Amino acid sequence: MTGWIVAARVDAMAVSCYKERRQHPACPRKGGQETVLSSSMASTSSSSDVLAGDPVTSPTRSRDGRPPNRDVAMESQQGSGQSRAQQPVGLPGAPETASMEEALRASQAMLQLVLDNIPQAVFWKNRDLVFIGCNRNFALDAGIGAPENIIGLTDYDLAWSREQADAYRRWDEEVMSSGVPRYHIVETQTRADGSQAWLDTNKIPLLDAAGRVIGLMGTYEDITDRKRAEAALQQAHDELELRVAQRTAELARSNERLRQEIAERQRAEDALRQSRERFALAVSAGKVGVWEWDLRTQDFYLDPSLKAMLGCEDLPARTCLAEWMALIEPADRHRVYAAVQAQLRAPNGAYEQEYRMRHRDGSPRWVLSRGRVVFDDDGRPVRIIGSATDVTRLKQVEEREREQRTLAEALRDTAALLSSTLDLAEVLERILANIHRVVPHDWAEILLIESGDVRCVGRRADPALGLPGPPPTPPDALQTSPTLRQMFATGQLLIAPPPEVLPFATPEPSPSWVRSYLGVPIRVEQTVIGFINLYSGTADFFRPLHADRLQAFGDQAALAIQNARSFQQARELAAMQERQRLARDLHDQVSQTLWTANLLVDVLGGMIGPDQAEVLATLERLRHLTRGALAEMRTLLLELRPAALVESDLGSLLEQLAQAAMSRKRIDVRVSVQGECHPPAEVQVAFYRIAQEALNNILKHARARRAWLQLVCSDDRVCLSIRDNGRGFAVGAVEPGRLGLGIMRERAESVGARLSVSSQIGHGTEVAVTWPAGEVI
Repeated sequence: MTGWIVAARVDAMAVSCYKERRQHPACPRKGGQETVLSSSMASTSSSSDVLAGDPVTSPTRSRDGRPPNRDVAMESQQGSGQSRAQQPVGLPGAPETASMEEALRASQAMLQLVLDNIPQAVFWKNRDLVFIGCNRNFALDAGIGAPENIIGLTDYDLAWSREQADAYRRWDEEVMSSGVPRYHIVETQTRADGSQAWLDTNKIPLLDAAGRVIGLMGTYEDITDRKRAEAALQQAHDELELRVAQRTAELARSNERLRQEIAERQRAEDALRQSRERFALAVSAGKVGVWEWDLRTQDFYLDPSLKAMLGCEDLPARTCLAEWMALIEPADRHRVYAAVQAQLRAPNGAYEQEYRMRHRDGSPRWVLSRGRVVFDDDGRPVRIIGSATDVTRLKQVEEREREQRTLAEALRDTAALLSSTLDLAEVLERILANIHRVVPHDWAEILLIESGDVRCVGRRADPALGLPGPPPTPPDALQTSPTLRQMFATGQLLIAPPPEVLPFATPEPSPSWVRSYLGVPIRVEQTVIGFINLYSGTADFFRPLHADRLQAFGDQAALAIQNARSFQQARELAAMQERQRLARDLHDQVSQTLWTANLLVDVLGGMIGPDQAEVLATLERLRHLTRGALAEMRTLLLELRPAALVESDLGSLLEQLAQAAMSRKRIDVRVSVQGECHPPAEVQVAFYRIAQEALNNILKHARARRAWLQLVCSDDRVCLSIRDNGRGFAVGAVEPGRLGLGIMRERAESVGARLSVSSQIGHGTEVAVTWPAGEVI
């Protein structure tokens, strides 16, 4: 194997006929490369053995290529880390051996002397990161005395801390693993005397002839003084800035000195100009600008920093007050001008205002302006000098904090209402009001989904705008609106620009002012039960931040709706339980009593003779009343127990209605039932309610003496007719909502039946209902 001799004594070089130092072209050069002495070593062992401390005997070849006349044995120098020649072995007949050894020792001593006298500390390690050599500077820093004491030690055996040793070794491992030198590593070192030093370190991998990394060499330079100088420079810089700030404060006092030193006015003015220049340099790095208003000439001076702050670099340095006021937002101009006028009249002339200015790109800038009036000897104001600081970022932070506080207060207000009331309308109205506080908009509405239909339960507009609202929401909006259908399917909020601003299709034109839309779904346990829609007259107004805030109110609305529905269900359940209790009590007590009274009347009628006609008439009247009361009681039980309406036969239900009607008024009601009648439950309830309403109309308005209820049932059709022989009425002259006709039609249509009403004055009335609607009687 071929290697490269890193150092050799003079006599060893003479043996190989090398008289001067050479640098092999394959070895990196100084300044990013290693410097070596070249000498080809015949391949009997690796040069890495030298770094590892193993003896190496290598036959050498002279520089002119002649065979060697002796062998040179090399081993790792245990004392200094340099490879040195051992005593020549097996060199009989070599008379100059003693002189060569002496020369080699002298060369070695000279090399060590050179390393010990350079200002840098030098060390080298083997592949295992074990020290195999160093110079005197390194030995002193490490606290090991002589350089030869370093051999066999690691960084953990030296004076520096373990954290520092870990850092040194990480760099060592990176250099050796990558084979790439690392320069100017700035690190700290704890020395043997306990002092702390800053180092600028270079680490270079050592390669054998085959390009393998066999170790590394490092050098470092103590840069503690430089670091201290840098710290001192920074301190001087800070002190300079402090002095500049102090000098700025002295500007206000310079006016007094100007009045006291009239004779030196020109010199003071020159000093003031120079102070301005220094101040401009001090504030150029910050968002601070200086302005001056000369009240005598009406010139308004703007320094470059202030013009750059507003993007008005092309504005002349000296302009007029009107130009400056034009840069202020119109809404703030009057306030700023009034503050300046008040400043001129103030005894101390102090001025401080926050206002908005318009950047050249159109964006607003918040400015904190401070100034002071300069008076002449007669107390007249002659100029105002001040500064303007860009506080836009601070204002934005304050605005976000205010918005978050408002949001928290609005959510807390709604939560407090949720815990204090179950009135859904009141809660939804409060939610709309709180949304207006934290999510700007022009129009808002809350929609609920009930049995597949969409219903608006709350709307709110900005009263100051007086804008017409969007068209009413159609019940089938879930089918006709892509917007609502998308939110219903995904459960995700939606921000829509024109023309999709309306969440549903409608034949009415959308208001011309609507330009953007934001909608969020109201969800209960992953089920969408409604929507909150916001509209704005500003195009592309709504942002994701608005959507996030609105979603929080959507969650509160869901909670309110869930609470209200739970309360309604609980109330209905309680009412149902109370009805069932009353029905049981009436059935067990009052109904039984009436039934018993009716039975006793029948028995008494059989016991009285035919000659007691008046008593029999009274008993017949009593029988009629008790039977009517019993029928009324059964009807009342049906009202208290709605489930009985579907458990009983429809014909029997009509008989009970007839008996109850006859008990209330002298009228003959006859019931006729044809066929077995078992319609669906909802159809039976609807027919019962229609018959009940029709009989009530007969008793109240018809003045009839007779009525007929006819029920015709087949497998696929149910027909019911209610007729009377009363006074009748003109059907076209009666409003749809009168006489319960609208309610009866709604009940019929709700089950898919068709209802018809026919009547003539003096010839009675007939109400007919047919199910299904396509059939006729």
